[in-house]
Amino acid sequence: MQTQRDKGYYPRLDQNENEALKSLKRVSEFDLYTDQELWNEFKSGKKAAFIYIYNKYFDRLYAYGHRFTSDSELIKDCIQEVFIVINLTKTKLSDTDCIHLYLYKALRTTILKSFKIKQRQVASLNNGLFVPFNFDISIEEKIINRQLDEERVDKLKVAIKNLTEREREIIFYYYYENFSLDQIRQVMGFKSSKIAQNLIYKAIRGLREIMLIFLFTLLAL
Repeated sequence: MQTQRDKGYYPRLDQNENEALKSLKRVSEFDLYTDQELWNEFKSGKKAAFIYIYNKYFDRLYAYGHRFTSDSELIKDCIQEVFIVINLTKTKLSDTDCIHLYLYKALRTTILKSFKIKQRQVASLNNGLFVPFNFDISIEEKIINRQLDEERVDKLKVAIKNLTEREREIIFYYYYENFSLDQIRQVMGFKSSKIAQNLIYKAIRGLREIMLIFLFTLLAL
């Protein structure tokens, strides 16, 4: 399947960065780096490391952006802004041992800022701006026993759609991305991991209740 990068979309880079992009295929040594090592190389000013990070994570960020909005141009603009900002401020960036978590947080913040500027969202929650979140993954492989029949899987998918936006988002991070409670706190901007924990428990409890009702309905037939 053709990706956005295959279609020719790249951040606008200066001449030196374009040279680094041309030689990207020769930078295979970064494949052996840990996230922390790769991030440190980027922070130290190595343009090849910056291009490698972009190349590795663009498609993942593009798919992640679509969980918040269907506006592809907005997503691409926000991704571009993220990479421009981190490149300009690289010497001041904090350390990380999970680059995609760092980029998720940056992209989420940038998209929310765009929502505010364009006044696309008017509702708010106690813990920040109301954020639409599309949850459409193979949940039968991530959350439930793979032996569940198709009807029950479909029922659970409907149950997930009935969760609140934040509940769907946190289920995505916890089960699909395997983020820890502290990592979820970071990306969603919670004040403590306890808030993330409580929201996960609430979402799971809601899913279980819906599935139990469905099961009892089947037994009564």
